[in-house]
Amino acid sequence: MIRTTRLAAVSGRGTVRSTRAGRGLAALGFCVVMMMVPVPAAAQEFIVHVNGDSINADIKGFERGELEFEIPGGSSSTLEFDRILTFGSPDGWDIELTDNRRVFGSILSGTEAGSVRIASASDTVDTPISEVVEMTSVKGALWSRFDGFVEAGFQ
Repeated sequence: MIRTTRLAAVSGRGTVRSTRAGRGLAALGFCVVMMMVPVPAAAQEFIVHVNGDSINADIKGFERGELEFEIPGGSSSTLEFDRILTFGSPDGWDIELTDNRRVFGSILSGTEAGSVRIASASDTVDTPISEVVEMTSVKGALWSRFDGFVEAGFQ
């Protein structure tokens, strides 16, 4: 055993192998420690049903009194506003209310049953869900907010 150590020290081969093994163990230890560090949860969209059930879902929009959503790994579905206790979404929304006001902001859980809070850049508005006429997702860029088509006909 002493000879092996001497040969490794003289040739340098054993030293390199032990350094590589040490690096591998250090990398493994680093990965284990990083897996233990808690990661803050991303803000999620949620719906609370009138029976108290909470659903984490991807909210697609609100139109004609129905909230359209998709459960991750599932299919799309809708809920009528009278079946919703409250809902929330950190995303940006263009919200039209029954009094023809348009509010741009994110949706927070309501302070009362059947309500939501709309948090805009300047104010937070508490409103009943029944007063929401339409809710459309606002994308990041200005051009992504426009929708349409162009036709050209040649004869």
